[in-house]
Amino acid sequence: MYRFFLCLIFFFNIFNYSYGEQKIAYIDMDRIIKSSIAGQNIIKKISNRIDKEKNNLSEEAKLIKDEEQDLIKKKNVLSEKEFQERLNLLKKKINEYQIKKKQTEIKINKIKLKSTNELLEKINPIIANYAAEKEISIILRKQQMVIGKSNLDISEDILKIINKKIN
Repeated sequence: MYRFFLCLIFFFNIFNYSYGEQKIAYIDMDRIIKSSIAGQNIIKKISNRIDKEKNNLSEEAKLIKDEEQDLIKKKNVLSEKEFQERLNLLKKKINEYQIKKKQTEIKINKIKLKSTNELLEKINPIIANYAAEKEISIILRKQQMVIGKSNLDISEDILKIINKKIN
């Protein structure tokens, strides 16, 4: 009889433990990256870099366009052979410009990705620590949810902590 009660208590303890309350929360990572001081600094640096590269590329494009217009004006003055040589040279410059433009876009995208990943590496321990302190079992990204109560959103709390800890 005594063993029966022990087994019964053991069974209920396992049952209660396996169906215990699990705390779930969600976080808006895009908002945190865009609203945090560190995220805004990254966005500002990347934006400045993009503007600088765009200015360089637009200056180069303007020079190529000016050269093209100059070649069109001289078409009747130049011999056919000399015109073709200059035209081929101009086509080569245009191709080089397009390659440079693509490489610049790729380089900027790599910088964006690297900077965002570095920020996320700093944010993840903060989120893990917050989850441990608040005894949260699962934290989901807001983008992966269909619907959720607004009181489960921990984005604002995490944002405050990040602004204090990460510059």
